[in-house]
Amino acid sequence: MAYDIAQICLNGHITNDSVNRYPVDSKNYCDTCGSKTIKECQSCKVAIQGAMYSEYSYEALENPPSYCIHCGDAFPWINLALEAAEELANIIDELGEHDKKILTDSLAELVKDTPRREVAVIKVKSILKGLDSHFSDGFKNILYNVLSNLSLKRYGDPN
Repeated sequence: MAYDIAQICLNGHITNDSVNRYPVDSKNYCDTCGSKTIKECQSCKVAIQGAMYSEYSYEALENPPSYCIHCGDAFPWINLALEAAEELANIIDELGEHDKKILTDSLAELVKDTPRREVAVIKVKSILKGLDSHFSDGFKNILYNVLSNLSLKRYGDPN
């Protein structure tokens, strides 16, 4: 088994999961959102792991990775999602400062596969239940679209 290199835009859209095998499919900018694409971790400069190949099989990269397997840093799409969710939390007048802090502190745990993730999911669900649907829908869209292979998909709809 061997891995190819993935090319992913800064918003987390996979533009090419097999850069070496199919270089013609590579793009400088994403055709979904127009963002610049990258093929390596922005911190350690090591290639992003793409599709897996063997002599007889191919396994596509279904979702963009959250963290670099070489240095452990979050990829840009994770940071952008967390920043957007935190920005949304901070503009919701219905939330008190205490709930805003709980919500923003919990967001970072949602993107990690640790025992604390389940606690974070419960906290976020609890806070989102009390919000107007346009705010809770905003959080779901941010978190589902960018983190679809993680917490909220696994644990279900927060409403």
